[in-house]
This record gives sequence, structure tokens and C-alpha cells, in this order.
Amino acid sequence: MSNRSIGTALQLPPDQVGPALLAEPEDQWYERKGPRVRPQALANALVGMANAEGGIIVVGLSDTEVEGTARQQANVNSLHGVAMDLTEPPVRARPSVVRCIRADGVEDRLLVFEVEPSTLVHFTNKDEAYLRVGDSTRKLSFQQRQELIYDKGESSFDATPAPDVRPEDLDYPLVKNYARVVGSTDHMKLMRVRGLVSKDGVCSAGGALLFTKEPQEWYPSAYVRILRYRGNERGTGRDQHLDADEDVRISGPIPRMLNEARPEPADRPRLR
Repeated sequence: MSNRSIGTALQLPPDQVGPALLAEPEDQWYERKGPRVRPQALANALVGMANAEGGIIVVGLSDTEVEGTARQQANVNSLHGVAMDLTEPPVRARPSVVRCIRADGVEDRLLVFEVEPSTLVHFTNKDEAYLRVGDSTRKLSFQQRQELIYDKGESSFDATPAPDVRPEDLDYPLVKNYARVVGSTDHMKLMRVRGLVSKDGVCSAGGALLFTKEPQEWYPSAYVRILRYRGNERGTGRDQHLDADEDVRISGPIPRMLNEARPEPADRPRLR
């Protein structure tokens, strides 16, 4: 199913449009809502689709019946302002009204929202992020929303604040040697200019990975693993030709990990 098939269904005569939409399964790009849907629930759905691949939300359909929206006009009026009032930044969702015939044979209307996919990450007014996955709208954890922000290119991971890093966690000999290598006489000013420490003294993720004594305390996956295989093929599973004695994990700040993992020529400046 795709937006094209839903678009075709929405063009059908009033007596056919409801049954056609009920026959289409909900999925990544299509969701049905009853006429009593709460504005906040609609906001969650709008955010989820905008953060994913866009799609169409039709209000006025239960799971098995065409209900329409005319009998819930006060609620429908509130739904029209959801994108502007309850999503940040406002989701681009174009509302329209489609005529239908209710299950009891009375002419009514469906409220349709066509949601555009966004290059930004959207949140609700409650500072919650959602993502449409298959036929469900999932609330994202803090880590998941950060990953979504990086995926959409809104932010650089290196610039993310690392507020739990304290001044005493920095490896100052390493910082001073970095300043010496680049020709700076003020190592802390250099850190601020390069965005490694903010004006308020808060270390960034990049600064923590480069210049704290044990960045793995905050970033457990930030290590270098060196593997050596026997022969010319890596292999998989039981046939993996890994030399158990040559599986080495190196931790510490990035400069020291690089020095230990790949020794450099003696005449090249080294961050010790």
C-alpha cells in the first residue's frame, strides 16, 4: 500500500470512499483515527509521520465503521490547529475535508491530514518525539531522538554537551601537548575556540573523547579493537579465522588510542 492508493480511495464517490479506506491496512504511510481522537494523540501521530516518511491520517473512521466527523464538530475544530499549536517546529500537514456516507446511511465528512516528511526532527508541545514505524507510532527515548537528530543532519555529535564531565576529568598534560603541537600558548582558549569546551566551561562530546582520562566512562563504545586473522580470509561463525591472542581492545582518549593502535614515525609530533 502507498499514499497513491490512499489518494485514489479519497477520490471515490461518498458512498465508496469510507469502505475503501477501511479496506486499506494501516501501515507506515497510513493511519485511521476515530472522530473523538484527542488533539494530543493526533499531535503524536503527526510528529511520528513527519519524523519518518510522511503519510496520510484520516479522522472519522473506526476500525470497522465509517463514523464521520460532523457529530464531533467542536473536537474537529480543535484538530485543525494541532499542527500549529501542539508540534514544534510545526509539522507541515495539509488538512482537507472529504465527503462520505456514514454506516447509518447519513452523509458526513472525513478530516484528512496529508503529512509531509521533514528534514527536521519534530517534537510535541510536551517535548516528546515520535516516529512512525510500520503500523504504530513509537515514542522515542532520549538516545533514540538524538540518533534521529544526527541522522537528519541537524546536529553534530561532537558538539553535544557532556555536562557530567568535570574539570578534573581532563587530562591536562594531553591538552597542553595538543596546544603545543598546533602552536597555541593558551590551551583552554584553544579548547573554547575549537568548540571542545563552551564559554561556560562545559565540555563537549568531542572534548571528552579527545582529552578526558577515561572517556569510556561516559561513552562505553568509544574504544579501538584490533583483530588479527589467520590466513587470507576472515570467515564467519565457527569458520572465523580469528587469532584469539590477537584480539586487543584499546581504551583511553582518542590520541592515546591512535598512538597505541597505529604507531607513527618518530619524527612526527605525537600527543602523549
